[in-house]
Amino acid sequence: MDFKQRIGSFLQDVNSEIKDASELNYIVTWSISSSDRSDIKAPKNAVTYEEAGELYSDHFNASGYLNFSNVKNKVYVIELEKICKL
Repeated sequence: MDFKQRIGSFLQDVNSEIKDASELNYIVTWSISSSDRSDIKAPKNAVTYEEAGELYSDHFNASGYLNFSNVKNKVYVIELEKICKL
């Protein structure tokens, strides 16, 4: 599990090999901003974000997951702002 203010900073850590996405199952953040969505779509990151229609209750109410092209596991994204609104 990793706590990040922005998804973009997590992606920078992965690209810099500071973090290994294959070793994580969850990222906790306040929310996914439009800037984060742009970072996710950047070709250099080789990742997609699959947003859930409903929160994944079996994954700590994750709002979706990051799917890396070179990693088998999904990295679920927990947005605290959405959980606070429950």
